[in-house]
Amino acid sequence: MSEASLQRLLVAMKAQWDSMVEIAFNLKAKPPFDDAVQRAYEVTIASLAEASKVGPESIKRKLDAILYLSCLGHSAEEIKEMGQEAAVSRWNKSRKEKTYGQTVTLGWRLPGSQKALLEQQVARVRVLLKLRTTEEWIDWLLSVLMGLTDEQIVSSAGEPKR
Repeated sequence: MSEASLQRLLVAMKAQWDSMVEIAFNLKAKPPFDDAVQRAYEVTIASLAEASKVGPESIKRKLDAILYLSCLGHSAEEIKEMGQEAAVSRWNKSRKEKTYGQTVTLGWRLPGSQKALLEQQVARVRVLLKLRTTEEWIDWLLSVLMGLTDEQIVSSAGEPKR
């Protein structure tokens, strides 16, 4: 890649983030966040996604991060200077902190055959130990795993993969 191409790319990327910040600040509404504002927000995301060929979730994540930082009192210029990675990272961190003490869904992708076996074993342990809730079962599983050394875990899997 030539130096000129690299510079054009960097300028375009910075301009894209700056434009995203400006769009978010134009969408920003004072509370209450009513239905009309929500619809405008959703239409903006859909329009940007279609025009840019970027996934709507990606655009929504960026706009949400900008709006979050603006609610914390950051100006548009501060958010532009912060950059996309830092802004989205701060927003993600805030979301993780917010859900730490709450009940969340844990999603795994696995073959149906393994799902059936896992459900059988979960049911088996729950009956044997008289565990009533998923939280009790997870507590039991974590206590078992946390009680094992790394060597014991590796040994339980047989020959280590290379």
